[in-house]
Amino acid sequence: MKSAPLLGLPWSSLEEAREDHAGWFGPHALDQASHDRSLAEVSAALESVERGVVPDLPTLRAATARLGLRAAPPVSAQVVTRAVDVAATDELVRVTLDYEPDAGELALEAVLGPWAPRLDLRKPLHRRAWIAAVAVAAFADHPGTDHPPMRSWVLDRKRNRLDAYRQRMLAMSNTPPAPWRLVAQAGGGWTVAPLLPMHADWVPSGPVDLSEAGAVDGELAPGALLWARLVPTTTGHVARAALVLPRVPPRELLMGSIVQVGLASSTSGRALKLEDLLRLCGHRLIRSSHVWHAVSGT
Repeated sequence: MKSAPLLGLPWSSLEEAREDHAGWFGPHALDQASHDRSLAEVSAALESVERGVVPDLPTLRAATARLGLRAAPPVSAQVVTRAVDVAATDELVRVTLDYEPDAGELALEAVLGPWAPRLDLRKPLHRRAWIAAVAVAAFADHPGTDHPPMRSWVLDRKRNRLDAYRQRMLAMSNTPPAPWRLVAQAGGGWTVAPLLPMHADWVPSGPVDLSEAGAVDGELAPGALLWARLVPTTTGHVARAALVLPRVPPRELLMGSIVQVGLASSTSGRALKLEDLLRLCGHRLIRSSHVWHAVSGT
């Protein structure tokens, strides 16, 4: 009888993980005891991330290295094309709800985690947080569907026949959601600093307008955490699907979350870059930050 599925890992059982490891590395594979011990260390660290607890990052990195898992994806060196125009966050919300009508409810828990029940839509920052969360959900898989809403929209040529409109939407979807630290107010916006290694083209050189940003707790202030798609345009960067938390999580939690979603890549045969993982799994990373903020105290 096979063992139970491994929490946070892409194998259905310990036996399946052993078989994959032996198949990949042959005579260089770890012995069973070392393999199982390393896998248990990885699983324990990912369980911590899932609960919003800072993992033991050195142990996690050492265990994934012993297992031969490429958990830390490289940054893309591809030059970023600047958009002429970018769709509004509200347009992403419309895509989400058109293709997944129940996503309004699902998005709150999938993106905001334990903060979802605390939203009071009478408050402007909470209302904007709801809008941003539903926009983020446009890129998330939903139960019983074949594709995330945004992918369904891309494939539906009856709904997006205007090339100019497609380009506006794709400019936003091609931009990875990423974590930023708010530095200071300036020039009617905010200067920000990246919290993950990013290609220089994704990093704004000047203030970004965050007037549409939402927050489930606190408000925009220096040192706060911003999750957003900062789209490079010919006139500067614009923020879409922006969510703010009053505190930046420890780097170990951010990197542990990256390892968590990166492991899926290392076993799927797809050599994804960091930006790819952020595009595909950004909603999970955003949720991780919200869970951490809830469990670590405000």
